[in-house]
Amino acid sequence: MLACRNALVDTAVDGTFDVQLALKHLRETQTSKTKTKTEGRAMGEGSVAFTQSAFGEASGLALTCETDFAAKSDTFVKFSRELLNEFPKVVEGSESLSSVKLHSGNSIVESDAKIQKTWDEALATIRENMSVRGAFSVKKEGSYFATYVHNKQISDGYDDGIDVGKVGAVVELTGDVSAEKFEEVRTKPSEELLITLYLLVASLLGSSQVGKRLAMHIVAASPKYLSLDNIPNNIVEEEMNIVKAQMEAADNGKKPPEILEKIAKGKFGKWASGVCLLEQEHVADPAGGGAVKKVLKREGVDCAGFLVL
Repeated sequence: MLACRNALVDTAVDGTFDVQLALKHLRETQTSKTKTKTEGRAMGEGSVAFTQSAFGEASGLALTCETDFAAKSDTFVKFSRELLNEFPKVVEGSESLSSVKLHSGNSIVESDAKIQKTWDEALATIRENMSVRGAFSVKKEGSYFATYVHNKQISDGYDDGIDVGKVGAVVELTGDVSAEKFEEVRTKPSEELLITLYLLVASLLGSSQVGKRLAMHIVAASPKYLSLDNIPNNIVEEEMNIVKAQMEAADNGKKPPEILEKIAKGKFGKWASGVCLLEQEHVADPAGGGAVKKVLKREGVDCAGFLVL
């Protein structure tokens, strides 16, 4: 009440109060005070937001805040949606998830006046320290992007294709969902068009389920790399040295070096299969198809990349 009175007094012109001007002044001063009070406070909570088009585009955003209470609030969820709608306009897009550029820090907020205004309004309402942990935008013709968020926040009145939750993943699929299918539809004779369209829609719907289940698996299994070939050489060398040291300490020189080398390679392979997506056992496949690479082969698609926020 006192802050409202002071805002009216501070913005009065020749003794005349201007409510709209006072509201603007109040928002500006409250945001400034909130920034000062929250600066430096730890941010251990937050949310992620993902969206993807029917074919070839996806974007995501991860925001941090101080408390779980704030992260689950309608204000924070709405705020996440609004920012995700705007961020693809100001962040540099990528051509594939395998080379995606993840933007972080609040400098991208300051780069756009509309985003800055939305940010300041949310900051004044939530009254907690906030930060952009990561944001990306990707577009690639011939790929299909699928997303999954865990602990999805349900908001009434929204039908914008954006999912907001605690943690999430996006995957890029290629193969049976390629853009050539659209060209195939365009060139079909009219008598075959309906059948071709039906098959195309069925393929896309099937691929969306494959992709969503794969994204769900990624959130649950936390792979670090796509395949064995994606493990950096220094990591391979480091893990092999650790395994060899463990073997030598346990063996006490009883086995020949070549036997220890063979056992070490086997142990390394077991470790690698636990951190590489394509080698992991698919935990979300309803058919229990085994390794992720086998499930994808069965479905006629390949995974070109993934990202977890």
